[in-house]
Amino acid sequence: LALRSGQAVGDSLAVGAQIMATAVLRLTLPLLSMPIRTLTMFHGPQPANYHPRSLHRSAFIHMMPETHIAHPSLANVDELKALKDPLVLDVRDPEEVEKCKGGEPIAGSINLPLNVDGAPQSTYLTSASELSAKLESAGLSNLDKERPVVTHCSRGGRGSKAAALLQQLGFVNAVNGGSADRIRAARGG
Repeated sequence: LALRSGQAVGDSLAVGAQIMATAVLRLTLPLLSMPIRTLTMFHGPQPANYHPRSLHRSAFIHMMPETHIAHPSLANVDELKALKDPLVLDVRDPEEVEKCKGGEPIAGSINLPLNVDGAPQSTYLTSASELSAKLESAGLSNLDKERPVVTHCSRGGRGSKAAALLQQLGFVNAVNGGSADRIRAARGG
């Protein structure tokens, strides 16, 4: 009788574990077909310029609250006009700068591609430490963290990510300008 009782308890545990695993799969599998926007909304809204994509590796980074970074929305025209002597960081890839995607480069801007080894942010999210290393290699490691920094790409997605990473690194006046054309129009130059 004790043996049967032990078997019954063991069988019950195995059945319970199987039921739990089935429940977890039933709850998790539908998430795999959702776009990132649906997954990330649990940890806060995405900026207006965020484009949802199919689920990929980086979506899991967005889902984790300890690594979630609030992306700054586009700075408005008045904010961009009011900046005193901002450093403009063009985070487009060199090919995009050459093709003037988002506009001609802004005079005095520094091209600091956000993507690592050309991998788009949809497949590899640049970390704050990687951006810090890029700043250092560009000779900007001693940049005043109070100085206004305007980031931009061709439309504003990577510019937003770069501004968020700069804020994470302590740059308190980092803003997303959107594109070179948008910044130029706002600042009158």
